[in-house]
Amino acid sequence: MTSKQLSRRSFLSNTARATGGVITLGVLSRRGVLDAQEATPFEYAWQNLDAHQGRTVDALTRMIMPSDDNGPGAAEARVIVYIDRALGAHRSDYRETYATGLADFDLYCQGTLKSNFVDLTARNQRRALMGIDRRGTPKGWPQDASMGARDFLRMVATHTMEGMFCDPSYGGNFRETGWKLIRFPGRAAFGYDPPFSEFDMTIPEIEYPEWKPYDGPMKSRIIVDVIIIGTGAAGAVLAKELSTKGLKVVAMEMGSFLKTRHFDQDELQAMHPANNLQDHPNIYRHDQPNTYRQAANEQAVTDHGIHMQSTVGGSTLHYTGISWRLHENDFKERSLFGDLDGADVQDWPIDYWDLEHYYEKAEYEIGISGLAGANPFDPPRRRPYPMPPVPRTSSGALADMAAQKLGWHSYPAPLAINSKEYGGRPAVMNCGFCESYVCTIGARSSMLVTMIPQALRTGNCQIRADSCVREIVVDEDGRAEGVVYLDKDMQEHRLEARAVIVCCNGVHTPRLLLMSKSNLFPDGLANSSGKVGKHL
Repeated sequence: MTSKQLSRRSFLSNTARATGGVITLGVLSRRGVLDAQEATPFEYAWQNLDAHQGRTVDALTRMIMPSDDNGPGAAEARVIVYIDRALGAHRSDYRETYATGLADFDLYCQGTLKSNFVDLTARNQRRALMGIDRRGTPKGWPQDASMGARDFLRMVATHTMEGMFCDPSYGGNFRETGWKLIRFPGRAAFGYDPPFSEFDMTIPEIEYPEWKPYDGPMKSRIIVDVIIIGTGAAGAVLAKELSTKGLKVVAMEMGSFLKTRHFDQDELQAMHPANNLQDHPNIYRHDQPNTYRQAANEQAVTDHGIHMQSTVGGSTLHYTGISWRLHENDFKERSLFGDLDGADVQDWPIDYWDLEHYYEKAEYEIGISGLAGANPFDPPRRRPYPMPPVPRTSSGALADMAAQKLGWHSYPAPLAINSKEYGGRPAVMNCGFCESYVCTIGARSSMLVTMIPQALRTGNCQIRADSCVREIVVDEDGRAEGVVYLDKDMQEHRLEARAVIVCCNGVHTPRLLLMSKSNLFPDGLANSSGKVGKHL
């Protein structure tokens, strides 16, 4: 076994102990390793690769993650099954890349070693890969290749790691081979089977009254006090504040009303929303595709780029929880730094101290952990954080040491994550899934487990989920008087209110304003300047 193989296995084992060892329920025995190595060949019908492509990718994955005396590799984990299935699902945009890349790779092997890669001896397969590893684009790699040799191998290596350690339902990590290798206990250790039933009461089980659109005379229509569009960081806070003051509130949400038990830490599902498996809830809603263009005269193309959580609670469900305050100079950027070509920089009409007590209120009601005064550049504050910082990880300790050597100020970031029991919610258990995943125990202070329950308990707030607002309607004087929305069956409804508050993030808010055109507002609401949607 080479030193590179040894260091790789040592790295995997040590990483598991450093990051997940505290929750490990068991380890893979020496006999377990040998059993996995002795797995018999299996029958498999190719789905997205042809037979030759499949055999080639299989041989590549076995070289990238080989089996040896220290444990099983890609063969035992059936990584090839994962890659083949993925090319028809969340990795479908790589299917053509694999086809052309594999053809170029075979041309390279034929030119340098006189055979296709899969037909080479193990020694010559290693020679082919080492030539790429050492030279990047080695002699013999086709000059008109669609991608570089090293980029091709990096792609296959990335997907090999995915197949080695993914949830077994995706085809790889057969019999949890990869998880056992790094001593990861699997889903059961995090309580997914059965689910976290003891935390379900975080969200009260409320039967919402069914509100039907009224078709009678205008004067008889049911009118609520406030319609809030969006239930994320802004909308949920407003729903709680207004409903506790006695106002009747309807909060509109284009996504569903899911609860913590509906999610799990599935990495592929979180990062690749196209993988829409029934038993793997999709935390990102993409039924309204994102489109992009560089200039107004270009054709917009579909591209995934907004990690927007379209469920009750919004993107606070999957954000990392970092909770900075703005600095005092952030409110006066034009005065301090001047204008910027192509932008419209303006000073705020308020300053930091106008907001300081609201920052404090939010930190204590939502639940923020941190260490006041640790950052010498932080703005002043009247009270410390309500919780101490979350425990420092081993990687955080390394970052601290590196920062100190560079003369930088390293400190624990303020996080919307419980470092101790707070607000009836448990402390973080350091599972390592705080970024891009929904916290299944409610330790992250998302709107779903903080503001939304408080709003509902007043009896004055109704959450109308699966309701996508397409227009804000105005009366003859130009004042907002309600919304037109679509339910999950694409049926159109109208709801009226004395006030409408738009809280659907930096993309959908301007979009909705621009869509809300009328005779009084032909360019959209609040757009007399023509700047709505600009300077994002």
